[in-house]
Amino acid sequence: MRKVSMLLAGIAALLIAAPVEAMTVDDVIAKHIEAHGGRDAWEAIESMKLTGSYTAFSKVSPFTLYKKRDNQFHIDHVLDDKRVIIGYDGEVAWWDNPWRNQGVQKVTGIDFTAQQRNFDFVTALFEVEQAGHEVKLLGETEIEGLPAVGIELPRSDETVETWYLDPETYLELARTSPGSDFGNPMPQLTFFDDFREVHGVV
Repeated sequence: MRKVSMLLAGIAALLIAAPVEAMTVDDVIAKHIEAHGGRDAWEAIESMKLTGSYTAFSKVSPFTLYKKRDNQFHIDHVLDDKRVIIGYDGEVAWWDNPWRNQGVQKVTGIDFTAQQRNFDFVTALFEVEQAGHEVKLLGETEIEGLPAVGIELPRSDETVETWYLDPETYLELARTSPGSDFGNPMPQLTFFDDFREVHGVV
């Protein structure tokens, strides 16, 4: 399933930048945060509602996503004609997922590991300093043939994901992370696009 970014678009002010090899991982993350509108602008936001559409199983379906601080999350979407609802209160995740079970159940194990990537209020790179993650700058690389700046990010659950940023805008291009295929571990590749500016944030 190709995941379309739920965050929103284009920064032109950062097109002139220092070569990646001359930058530290802190420099790259700072550019990423600025590309999204800056930390101050995001810290003024307590909650948000995002609507849009995405493609799964070759079908275009709508979604409605709510996010609040402390990574509280609620999404209501359709997956191949089946309605799936997922929620997270900052401690416990649950879903009403006809693909996996009948009725509302707690999300655990590899399913939770995969889902928690979606709970970040902006992106995981915004939380690096607070979480104390030991991030690693991979430098200039590519993803699916696209030039990128790579960052390796360990999570608190001891899993590792890799973020690929656009070398011109420093917005995210893609992310590789642990995923779940009906409860079985499977690498996940997520793409981000269609960025838009909304009230000063991207």
